[in-house]
Amino acid sequence: MFLIAGSVGVVALMFVALRDGGSAKPTVAAVSDAPVQQPLGVRDAEADSARRRPDADDAAATPPQLPAIAPIAADSEEPPPRPPAPPSEPAEPIVPSADDLAGAEAVAAVMPRVKAEVEDAIESRRRAMRNACWSGGKAASATFPTQASFGADGGLLALSIADDRAAPGVGECVRAQPLPLKIDPPGVPVTVAVAVTLP
Repeated sequence: MFLIAGSVGVVALMFVALRDGGSAKPTVAAVSDAPVQQPLGVRDAEADSARRRPDADDAAATPPQLPAIAPIAADSEEPPPRPPAPPSEPAEPIVPSADDLAGAEAVAAVMPRVKAEVEDAIESRRRAMRNACWSGGKAASATFPTQASFGADGGLLALSIADDRAAPGVGECVRAQPLPLKIDPPGVPVTVAVAVTLP
């Protein structure tokens, strides 16, 4: 009796349980499309401010790539070579005329005499030039190159007296001294080179 009553009780309980389970509606959690808001001041555990962000760091470390510039093509065509200059003809030597030769021979013939006359005239005036232009405190001696040109009649055409660096200012004084130069007519224009030596 007790066994039958227990079996009936178990079956009744199972029936009640099945009835309640079938009538219960399953609950479905509503899924919202809105993003989940995290609490302010609390960052995700995966978000580490000290952790390297590959995209940002690589972009900063990589220099900007400049566009490639195509090389300028050199002109492959070379200018044509210049033609060689025509050979210059040698200048014909100037042959002196008979008159030029005669004049040169005449000058060479009178040159020693004219030079001696000029040196004698300078020597005659050397003491006066020394007294007027030479004073103490200068070099032991000084030489002033002199050039004199004469016409065919013996008259003086030009006279040039250069300076001596060893005696500054003396040459100017020598040029200021009277130096009459008159030679016997040589018959041709002639120029001689001599020197004035002081003291």
